[in-house]
Amino acid sequence: MSFKKFLRTIAEMIPYDPLAGKEEVLAQLNPEKIYVENVRSLLGVDSDRARKICETAVRQGVFERHVEVLCPDGAVAIFA
Repeated sequence: MSFKKFLRTIAEMIPYDPLAGKEEVLAQLNPEKIYVENVRSLLGVDSDRARKICETAVRQGVFERHVEVLCPDGAVAIFA
């Protein structure tokens, strides 16, 4: 399942279109690195709900779970 299809499925469960007018923001996202904050901001939900959406995406095989540790200068120290 693609990321866009996953977002469409989520949008169908919400009575309004949370992605309306956010096409430019969505297009700027790196599909290899979708963070809870990206989902929270795009869908206008709280962090807990965004985390649950991401966990659902991991279970459905849309997302892969990774942990990234950033240095103060923004460099990636660990990506697992």
